[in-house]
Amino acid sequence: MKRTTKLLALLLAALLLASTFSAAYAVEIAGYVVSDYGDCGNGVKWYFGKAKNDPNAKEDTMVIEGKGAMADYSQVKAPQWVKLKEKIAHVVVRDGVTSVGAYAFADCPLLRDVTLADTVRVIGDGAFQNCENLEKAKLPKTMTTIGKHAFHDCYNLQDINIPEKLTSIGEYAFFQCISLKSAITIPGTVNTIPAFVFFKCFSIPTLEIKEGVRSIEIGAFTQCSSLKSISLPSSLRFLGLSAFSDCTSLTEVTIPNGVTSIPTNAFAGCSSLKNLTLYKSVTFIDDGAFSDCPISKVTFYGTSEEWERVWVGEHNDGLEKAQYSFVSLSEPKPAENKTCDYCGEVHDDSFMGKLTAFFHKILLFFKKVLSFLGVK
Repeated sequence: MKRTTKLLALLLAALLLASTFSAAYAVEIAGYVVSDYGDCGNGVKWYFGKAKNDPNAKEDTMVIEGKGAMADYSQVKAPQWVKLKEKIAHVVVRDGVTSVGAYAFADCPLLRDVTLADTVRVIGDGAFQNCENLEKAKLPKTMTTIGKHAFHDCYNLQDINIPEKLTSIGEYAFFQCISLKSAITIPGTVNTIPAFVFFKCFSIPTLEIKEGVRSIEIGAFTQCSSLKSISLPSSLRFLGLSAFSDCTSLTEVTIPNGVTSIPTNAFAGCSSLKNLTLYKSVTFIDDGAFSDCPISKVTFYGTSEEWERVWVGEHNDGLEKAQYSFVSLSEPKPAENKTCDYCGEVHDDSFMGKLTAFFHKILLFFKKVLSFLGVK
């Protein structure tokens, strides 16, 4: 009898333990049934599972939830979910979380999309590095920082938006995102576009850099071979080595007034570049800055004598063969030949011409008022 009682007690304990384990294994949290979870920051937790109300959902979603910043990781300090990296297909960072930790989701080969709440301000270094099947990552408008190597070697990333309030973007952030086909706009709040940030982004069609950006570092847009147009701001002061080399679809470039030197290979291999605009602020063009560029027309804002004083290095054959047009910065703008709506004539830019145009505007105003009142 005692033996039977002990066996029943052991069986009951086993059943209780199994039920406890089962409850832990099937935790339901915020619309997900999760099989594993833990902490990933002070007040921030991670959950791995599947959508509760989707009968076809797979257990492949990582949810980050809580208040504050995620912890940062590295090759030495791996995240708790390291054993799940080859299963993660979706990452959802919920409202309240302020950052994606460094190297948090690096080397997740099946990761396809990332959803970030508007509270996320920072993507840490290497956060999504080597996620070769990542296709989509919409960044919050209020994000301020994208770390080094954040999307490095995300070969299938096709669409990305650069947030308007971004202040810092790290080196190699989108290195070899070869499928990236978004038009890129860099806000003026970013002072420096760092080295190799869009290196070998073959599919980017256009680039606009807003006023406020002062520096473009080495290799920033090297081999962006689909890049057809670039807009550089008047605030720009520095171009790095090979900044736009091998951008083979680029047809024209205007180097803003204020840039003083164009370094080696800055536009080397831009095999469609035909029209170039320079300002007299440029005093130095280094060896090979425009090598293998079929430049046919150069517009220089300065005199021919000022152009002759510009030091031009070797292997810039296109500059030697091009047709030059010199424009003086001090030349006044031509007067607009606008016909007067009152008398039908064109008033010149003299004092009397301006005075006549002014009185004719007044007469036209009273004419319209009388017409409105029905007075002929």
